[in-house]
Amino acid sequence: MKDICPICEAKREIVNIVFPEVFKIRGEDIEVESSCLKCLTCNSIFDDPLADDDSVSKAYREYRRRHGMVQPDELKRFRIKYNLTQSELSEILGWGVATLHRYENGSLQTAEHDKELKSAMEPHNLLQLIYENPDALSEDKKKRVIEELQKEEQETFSKEELKHVGAL
Repeated sequence: MKDICPICEAKREIVNIVFPEVFKIRGEDIEVESSCLKCLTCNSIFDDPLADDDSVSKAYREYRRRHGMVQPDELKRFRIKYNLTQSELSEILGWGVATLHRYENGSLQTAEHDKELKSAMEPHNLLQLIYENPDALSEDKKKRVIEELQKEEQETFSKEELKHVGAL
């Protein structure tokens, strides 16, 4: 493909190079497929500014997958499902807003925070956290979220009852 080489500063033939790259994450080797661009005129190699994912993010995602950890997109979907802001969920969890923001944007959470996230993502546990942190949400929002969580719990309970009696 023809594109502007940032080194030649001219339109040149540019090729995509794909290669394996190994990252050591918390003492574990994580291999991911990385890529870069190469100008066939000056042979310079450079990052693709339009790439939507960097290698470190891929490695973190793979590490989370291997260890059954909550992925950033799962965390964000969970928060949005209950119409919670990062600030509100952080308050419910007892964390700083910056911590939750980093996790939603790809930083690798600690094992302890991952355990807390998984727990909080269960409706009955989130409900308990809201009761334990009554000032985390406005009264209107708290009422709405609690009603939604109680409804989810009831639906889950009903499904479990039906499974128990062999109806599902």
